[in-house]
Amino acid sequence: MISLYFYFATKHNLITDYTAKKFVRAFNKSNLVLKDEMCEDRRAVYQNIVLHKNQHFNTVFIGSSRIMQLGNYTGIKNALNIGMSGANLNDIEYVYRFVKANNIHYDTLVFDINPWTVCPSIENRQIQFNNSEIFKLFLKDFFTFNYSKKDIQYALTTKENTYRIANFSDVENPDNFIKFTDGSIKQITLGPNKRRGRISTFCQDLYLLKKFYFIDSVLFNKTKNLIESEMSNACVYLIMSPFHPSLFDNRKSDIRVKNLAVLENKIRASFNEKLHIIGSFNPNNLNIVDSNFVDGFHLNEKSIGNLYRELGISKKM
Repeated sequence: MISLYFYFATKHNLITDYTAKKFVRAFNKSNLVLKDEMCEDRRAVYQNIVLHKNQHFNTVFIGSSRIMQLGNYTGIKNALNIGMSGANLNDIEYVYRFVKANNIHYDTLVFDINPWTVCPSIENRQIQFNNSEIFKLFLKDFFTFNYSKKDIQYALTTKENTYRIANFSDVENPDNFIKFTDGSIKQITLGPNKRRGRISTFCQDLYLLKKFYFIDSVLFNKTKNLIESEMSNACVYLIMSPFHPSLFDNRKSDIRVKNLAVLENKIRASFNEKLHIIGSFNPNNLNIVDSNFVDGFHLNEKSIGNLYRELGISKKM
């Protein structure tokens, strides 16, 4: 009985869309302030695509959390943001196919490209789109009661909303995380010490850059072909979001950091010249400094909005 309860109620379950459907329906009625993560990122994106079946948007954003702020709060209207934390090529391909399968149309398609798009990933969150892998993981949890403390707390407080409707003061409050109806977000503004700590940690362990010792030619060509395949159907942008300047100051001799310039040059040289390629992995190329960042690899809302407006991305949106 406990396992069955968690199967339907836990916010971390991967095999059902119970919490994802509930969450997506709620934030599409009104913007939300999240007290705690209601459901897994990818399941929510999946349900949001289903909810917008057969609709038309000026702009659709596909990629990682590094573009999830682009949308309502950053001045881009009639957009659908289906970015996902840590999205690699498997995630992007799946979401792209699912957008097509649900007959979602757009004038402009924006892809977010990152080093982990074109190298082996340190994560396997894309298994959440693989039913056999999901089922294996579920069976393991089901028979071992392998649930986290947060899941148990969530189960014990189901009468309490884990989110609430946002108002103007909530949106302006730096301590609130907001999920907007277009799928975009406003991040929490970290305190100075926590922010410095996250930047330092990222520069030390490199997180998603850990395996970026080389550019996988197969992954690169698959990414290139996927992005360029849309050029006859829509105006296509490719975004390279910058990393924090400390990465280039403190780890400049690391081959993985050096490879950022190699990848950027390869992108500019290899992709179709008619593709709109904007941004840079190196903040020095964009006159972006420490104060523009939320942490080691996310710009704050004002900075990401200004950057891509200045570079022309919003002129056709």
